[in-house]
Amino acid sequence: MNSHSIARLAALALALVATTATASFHTFVIESIYSNADGTVQYVVLRESSGTPSKNLWAGQTFTSTRAGVTRTFTFPSNLPSSQTSSKRVLIATQGFAALGFVAPDYVVPNGFLATDGGTLNYAGVDQVTYAALPTDGVNAITRTGTATPNVATNFAGAAAVIPPLPDVSVEYYHATLDHYFISDLQPDIDALDTGHFPGWSRTAQSFKVFPSQASGGPGVNPVCRFYIPPAHGNSHFFSASPAECAQLQQKMLTDPNYSGYVYET
Repeated sequence: MNSHSIARLAALALALVATTATASFHTFVIESIYSNADGTVQYVVLRESSGTPSKNLWAGQTFTSTRAGVTRTFTFPSNLPSSQTSSKRVLIATQGFAALGFVAPDYVVPNGFLATDGGTLNYAGVDQVTYAALPTDGVNAITRTGTATPNVATNFAGAAAVIPPLPDVSVEYYHATLDHYFISDLQPDIDALDTGHFPGWSRTAQSFKVFPSQASGGPGVNPVCRFYIPPAHGNSHFFSASPAECAQLQQKMLTDPNYSGYVYET
């Protein structure tokens, strides 16, 4: 055997190794995406889509979440526990999800890994899903096409759990110059304030729990409305737990010029 033959065989061997490595994880696709309002309880379920075994070599591959040019990256630290991957599901979930103990994630990512107000997920460079705002109602997830679906978190072992509606933590902030307080349980609000996107705001160390909707909270839960008040009227927010007061303000926005520019947010 001459040197050219040896070189060709070596190249073929390398190509086979590369092909095997490429084919060891690529048939999994993103199936469903879930988050609560503050981003502490989140999961993504991936599903093996072609009925193929031996797609378990995930170590070193990445899972990314991108929003507004900012990408969070998780590198899989290990392979799946078995080569019996045909039609299996894999559960990637946050630390907050794992702490609930409903079902064990196969891989754990930091809280807030998923953007709740829209973003793009990429699995190992072989599957990508771009989604709009997540439901964050404590009840629904979305499919890869963006359709709302009741949440079901399923791991590689086949264990599954429905996550019941849970209260979110609403964080209080104070702006000393304006002498204004602001509260929110929404991840984009909390991220923006904590990172200084709106200067002058700081946490007061006060917080309380809220449900994302009256339906998810059940009997005895009172709804709270939130309005934005434009700069001409103070550049602030108005909150109320009175349905009558909320309805009255919404009516004034339609009929009274003094309330022009007010925005009903939730």
